[in-house]
Amino acid sequence: MTAYYRGNAAYREKGPPALALRILGPFLVFLTMLVFVSGIGLIVGPRPLHGSFLIVHKASFYLWLVTLVIHVAAHSKNVVHLAGKNIARHTPIRTRGARYRLLTLTGSLLLGSGIALALAHRAETYLHLYPHK
Repeated sequence: MTAYYRGNAAYREKGPPALALRILGPFLVFLTMLVFVSGIGLIVGPRPLHGSFLIVHKASFYLWLVTLVIHVAAHSKNVVHLAGKNIARHTPIRTRGARYRLLTLTGSLLLGSGIALALAHRAETYLHLYPHK
């Protein structure tokens, strides 16, 4: 998405994504952030707001899941094609942006792991305060 809006020639030649995908993309990013923030709020937020965080977290998760399924379905053909090029190192065609995608994925995994490790000690407290019924 950013390569298109930065003016990358290959993306410009291909043209803009479908209008539905251009609307869906930012909505998916917003919902992803809402799921993360409400989940973190459940763990570290004030106890009186737990019910509110839980409602927001559940609702945003279900909306996020539906949006993600639509997004993945719309991009599935391109993803399979790009993944094949990225994985098949023996191919003579060098996929543009492969290194950037790998760095983004690695950074996301490291950031998520760091947040999970930083909040792991809170899980016991959370489960004690809000036991599952």
